[in-house]
Amino acid sequence: MVRIAQPLVGLGAVWLAAVGLIGCGDDGPSSLLADDGENRPPRIDWLNLDPPEPSPGETIRARVRAQDPEGDKMELRFEWEVGGLPRMETGPTLSLEGLAKGSEISVVAVASDGIADSEPVRMSTRIRNRRPQLTQAKIVPWEGVARGDSLTVEPGGTDPDGDLLSYRYEWRVNGEPVDVEGNVFDTKGLDPGDIVVARVIASDGESESDPVDTARVRVAGAVPRIVSSPAGLSADGSFRYQLEVEYLGRADELRYGLRKAPTGMALNPATGEITWRPTRAQTGDHEVEVEVADARGTKAVQAFRITVGSGAPAPPAHPASK
Repeated sequence: MVRIAQPLVGLGAVWLAAVGLIGCGDDGPSSLLADDGENRPPRIDWLNLDPPEPSPGETIRARVRAQDPEGDKMELRFEWEVGGLPRMETGPTLSLEGLAKGSEISVVAVASDGIADSEPVRMSTRIRNRRPQLTQAKIVPWEGVARGDSLTVEPGGTDPDGDLLSYRYEWRVNGEPVDVEGNVFDTKGLDPGDIVVARVIASDGESESDPVDTARVRVAGAVPRIVSSPAGLSADGSFRYQLEVEYLGRADELRYGLRKAPTGMALNPATGEITWRPTRAQTGDHEVEVEVADARGTKAVQAFRITVGSGAPAPPAHPASK
């Protein structure tokens, strides 16, 4: 914050070298006396700093308006301080290169007509904090999002002062704000066709970046997910596996099918139960792929392998290409 310039008293009579002349009058001080024979000192009307709140690396300039009662030519003198310590610069400008934000900058100005000095005037300010910049507001996934999926924002930003950044998120559904905090949004309660977008803002603790919106995400209907895994053959040599599916819609919308299976394996298309009793000729490994689809044809596929004859447990199931 800039502090208003104010006259100073008791600063002593030692000042830095003059940097210029302002005002007008005759060449010699002998002609500049008042009617009573006494010279009157100049007066500084105001002292400003430009810019009033500088950034690191900028050059700051002291701007002065002064006048002399007799119209004498005047000389301006400046004394700069950074953090209370004097600087070598004596002119009206000071380079802030290498100085950190928050550093206090002060300048004292005095006008002189060669005979008398004005009251010194001081002006102070601080190097301001620079705003961070948001460089990325990526939302994943941004397509193929089904109701029940979670959306995640991956932000990125830079700060010219090297400050640590935090991020704030404002989520909207169909243009209306929703009460969700953080960078993760659960679409479980949404309807197919809803549009989700997140607004991201970076902060360095003092200033915030301009807001940036993510891509717009359109929510599709519910997608079935197979969440169970098969075991191996039972003690009697048979195989039985009940598929368990996570689905936000109605269970009776789901239909099951075998995409790849050994001879004799059966699957109930309504319940997802798989049964099989291998023959003696079927010793070895057998690849199985099973799928579940909803009424819109959205599918989930699981693949696994059954080993017959070795007594080894079945390898874990995994999603397969649709």
